This record gives sequence, structure tokens and C-alpha cells, in this order.
Amino acid sequence: MKHYGKGYVFIYNPQQKDFYISEGCKLIDSDIHRTTKKQFWVFEFDDTEKAYSKWCTRKVS
Repeated sequence: MKHYGKGYVFIYNPQQKDFYISEGCKLIDSDIHRTTKKQFWVFEFDDTEKAYSKWCTRKVS
């Protein structure tokens, strides 16, 4: 796994990843966690602030 400094967001939820991309957030990378073996996606923090706010207030059907 590559090392990322501060300023990155790691998303383990595929629906949230798709939502961020649909909101225009640029996907930086994806990988598999070495311990849990779960896939995750990496975004820049500043790029996801508005999308995160929308994600938290969305209506789930």
C-alpha cells in the first residue's frame, strides 16, 4: 500500500465512492487494505468536502 500524507480521504463504501465520483470528485487511487483485505478508494480531502456534506444529508430510499 502506498503511503499518503495528510489531506486524503479513504473510502471503503462502494456506494459512497460512486456518489463522490458523480459529484465530480477526482479518484486518486484504489487499493486493498493489507490487513482487512477490503478495497478502498482515495480522494483528496479538499475535493470531497461538498460531496461529503451532500452524502450526509441525502435521502436514502
